[in-house]
Amino acid sequence: MRKLVVYLLAAILVFSYLFLPSLTGRLTVRAQEGTPDLKKIHPSVITAGTRTFTIRLDGRRFVDGANVLFDGVALASPRTSKKGKVLLAEVDASLIASPGTHTVQGINPDGVPALRRH
Repeated sequence: MRKLVVYLLAAILVFSYLFLPSLTGRLTVRAQEGTPDLKKIHPSVITAGTRTFTIRLDGRRFVDGANVLFDGVALASPRTSKKGKVLLAEVDASLIASPGTHTVQGINPDGVPALRRH
């Protein structure tokens, strides 16, 4: 009986060692490293009537799931570079049909907008 208890305790320790690290990885919430920085936006001038194009935001700390807001509207198919330094999105031609000034903003999934650093 004592041997059985010892074997069961050993088995519990082995299984907890094998499975608990995988559980803690899924239960861990990682904090964002910091507020994303925005350095440049390309293109900076857009001609009215231009076809659909890709807008590029250069900066740092963009994470997967980040989005580009064009005049407050989330753009389709945003994507980030592997190191979080570039955020790209497609600007539909209908958004730039008329001349004027537009606002462009990069925003991470947690709602933190990119700040412009000079």
